[in-house]
Amino acid sequence: MPTPLNDQHLSQIQTSWSMVHDAKLGTAAVEAAREQLLQRYRGAVYRYVLAVVKDPSLADDLTQEFAYRFVRGDFRNADPQRGRFRKFVKTAVLNLVRDHYRRGSRQPKPVHDSSFPDGAASRSVEPDQQFVDTWKQELMDRAWKSLKSQQATDLPLYTVLNLRAEHPDLRSPALAERLSETLGRPVTANWVRQVLFRARHQFAEYLLQDVLHSLNQPTADELEDELRECGLFEVCAPALNRSQS
Repeated sequence: MPTPLNDQHLSQIQTSWSMVHDAKLGTAAVEAAREQLLQRYRGAVYRYVLAVVKDPSLADDLTQEFAYRFVRGDFRNADPQRGRFRKFVKTAVLNLVRDHYRRGSRQPKPVHDSSFPDGAASRSVEPDQQFVDTWKQELMDRAWKSLKSQQATDLPLYTVLNLRAEHPDLRSPALAERLSETLGRPVTANWVRQVLFRARHQFAEYLLQDVLHSLNQPTADELEDELRECGLFEVCAPALNRSQS
């Protein structure tokens, strides 16, 4: 049974494709849209370029080049009907790295040059797992940062979930003991279970919103496919509305 989309999710999300559209218009929205896109995907771009070129300095330069190309309007013809935004970014990054190698050599590098991840420089339609991994890690990092920035003193969602992530084998009573020391006040195992439930749901919500940003009016099946391909379906499950047929 496909997971149904919550209309509220979609009504409150400005997709990355719509931001690309704004960024290529000559309007007052261009600067804000451009900055939001660069901030959102810069980390994933840098991680992947670094994995390809194995040189932090060069990776930083090429990431700056990616930002410059966007500012210059090189992506103005991007079309959401051609695929997911994640794959659009991956293609743009690989083209950037190819251009770098072409500029640095009179002779083009072989298609399967070892400087690239397996298959990355080819025209293969097979998914590049290395890029998916960097994309997933960036989404997870942003979700953790969002959870931490929204942490309240009375409901320390980040602290509780982070402790659980660091000690997945500890049961609630043992977590309660550690949290009592960390928070400087006594907490019970039942309190830990309740806060963990809230923390997982909020973390999943941040992730789900980020994924929705990268899709163009997705159906339930398209959203589920993207979550599964990125290895995020189980993590996002608490934020998904499940209904009976």
